[in-house]
Amino acid sequence: MNKLKKLIVPLVIMVLLIVGLIVFVIVKKNSGGEEEEIDYNVFTVADDQLSKFTVVRKEKPDLVIGVNVDASGLVTYEYLSEDKDPAASYSDSSISSFLKIMCSFYANNLVIKNGNLSEYGLSDPEYKLVYELRDGTSTTILLGHDTYDNVSCYFMIEGSDTVYSIAKIKKSYADYSSLDFLQAQLLDIKYADVTEVQFDRLSDNAHLVATCNTAESSSESGSMFYFVKPFKIKAGSYFSSLMSQIFELEISSYTDIPDDQKAMYGLDNPMYHFGISKKTGEKVELYLSKRIGDYYYGYSNITDKYFVISYLQLSYIDNSITALIDEFVAYYYADEIASVTGNYKDQSFLLEMDVPKDTRMSDDSTVLKLDKRDAKIFSSSGRNYCSVLFEALATIKIDGVDTEAKPAFDSEMTLTFNTKNYVTYKVDFVKRNENSYYVFVDGEYSYFYVNSKELFYNAGQDTYSYGVWDAYLLLKTAIDENIGGIYDIPAN
Repeated sequence: MNKLKKLIVPLVIMVLLIVGLIVFVIVKKNSGGEEEEIDYNVFTVADDQLSKFTVVRKEKPDLVIGVNVDASGLVTYEYLSEDKDPAASYSDSSISSFLKIMCSFYANNLVIKNGNLSEYGLSDPEYKLVYELRDGTSTTILLGHDTYDNVSCYFMIEGSDTVYSIAKIKKSYADYSSLDFLQAQLLDIKYADVTEVQFDRLSDNAHLVATCNTAESSSESGSMFYFVKPFKIKAGSYFSSLMSQIFELEISSYTDIPDDQKAMYGLDNPMYHFGISKKTGEKVELYLSKRIGDYYYGYSNITDKYFVISYLQLSYIDNSITALIDEFVAYYYADEIASVTGNYKDQSFLLEMDVPKDTRMSDDSTVLKLDKRDAKIFSSSGRNYCSVLFEALATIKIDGVDTEAKPAFDSEMTLTFNTKNYVTYKVDFVKRNENSYYVFVDGEYSYFYVNSKELFYNAGQDTYSYGVWDAYLLLKTAIDENIGGIYDIPAN
């Protein structure tokens, strides 16, 4: 009996091993275990051999492209699908790129021969790719299910007995629509054609309107923008760069967004709006969503379709308002100014200047006077104290924007700039708090404020950091105490 038991135990183990092996083979077979890795050209055709390419689709209308070749061999394309827009222009380069992908099938796996096609979605395929050639022949490729690893999909040539796999991106291309072939649209707006631009931003309720004056254009900026709403000031270089990007914006990718999905893409209440008014009376309107991933979604009155643009096309769209405007309250070159008067409480000064173009303030040909006294006084190292005052006057930096404030006009300091072209620019500073002043220009609140150090700051021996009034007091002291035109600031 014990001997019988000893024989039965190995027999049972052997049977179990055999059953396990059979199950393994069946599972392996059903999971694609017969696949053989290959790099095999199953089908390739050049687009100039085609007369028509059709994607027959189960879930949507067919995609149809006509191919024409003239006597010189030039290949052109015609988008013939049901969703064709007669008013739209379609891109030959986009269609050509599409066909190069769809006309080449290099299999990465040989899956099975003479198998059950329904297992691979090929008895009733999702897509049939029909290649009609100029010689009258045709070939049809069937695209079926995705592979178990979701990386590839099954395909075969209709009428053959072999199933292969290939990257599933082929199915993504098979789903293309007319939007994917539209001609890239370039705004291509010329500065000379523009009278006014508008920029609105929802995140900070920015509403900026600027005129475009090409007469003041420079080689660096291309054009001069001057803000007229809600404040009056020159635009900064970042705003000029932003508008340059908008003027040259290329819409190369279109998308279909149903009305009930506009909110999902931020287009029910767009984050950004650009309005560009032309001399002809035409106005280009452009609306953009907030940044979603690496893209902005948008629409415009120049097209009836939604589009997508890369965030890289708009580098300055989120710059702060203070970065978009000129950074200074009243920036002038020395050769532009005839005089500047300053008033603070019961004190005042008159700075008179005659600085020829392309000369420095310290040159012999210049005339510099403070309250009718010679103001060309230097330090031992050659620093011109009149330059210290003028630099403080011309570089009063804007610290912030406050469009909600309604300050009463109670000026603490007044600066009046008189140019050689007989233009007067009057700036008043009204106390905002202990650290800042509101700025009024020609009696009107400018919506800007400056740090108090721009007006009042004694920087000691650092002659590049003085506030306006302390720079005036420094120059006055240098005139009073100089010896032979030289004055040095005492060390603390």
